[in-house]
Parts: sequence; C-alpha cells; structure tokens
Amino acid sequence: MAVKRGNEEGSIYQRQDGLWAASVSLGFDGSGRRLRRTLYGKTRKEVAGKLVELQKARAEGLPIARRDIAIEGLLTEYLATCKPNLRPKTAASYALFWLWTS
Repeated sequence: MAVKRGNEEGSIYQRQDGLWAASVSLGFDGSGRRLRRTLYGKTRKEVAGKLVELQKARAEGLPIARRDIAIEGLLTEYLATCKPNLRPKTAASYALFWLWTS
C-alpha cells in the first residue's frame, strides 16, 4: 500500500508520454486560488532532485518564480511589501522608477 505524503511535499509520477513529472503545492494566492508548480525531467531521479531543490529553496525562504504575474505586478507587490521599511525618499525614488518603467 502506498504511503500518503504530507501537505506540500509534492508527488512524482510518470506521464503517458514517458516523461516524469513532480507536482507540488505552493499554498494559495490572495484570491484563494491554489498555486502549484510542476517540474519535468527524463528520469525519476532527475525530477526527484529538482523537487528536493525546490523544497530546499522554500525552506530557506527564497522566492519561487511565478508565471502567473507580470513584471508590473511584481513591482507593485514589491513596493507594497518593502515600503514600510524604507525611508520616505527611497520609497519615492522606487515609485518613480516604477512609473518610469511602466
């Protein structure tokens, strides 16, 4: 009997075309939609290695690349999260840069 994995541990499976895949849940976004990442490889060992690297990056608190958001959204999110920790002139220059790039 297969052992059930815990939440956010991911799963590894072989697709019908022979390619191996690993899927892992990254939690939920602001609107309640589940965020999932799927990794692919030619062998199970390769996919398992990629899955371990992703889990290690999450444990270290490193940001995981997101495909659901454009650069404008990332800049807006960054400004919203870092603004309380910045001096007023620094926050203003960041905001000006954001306006200049968009």
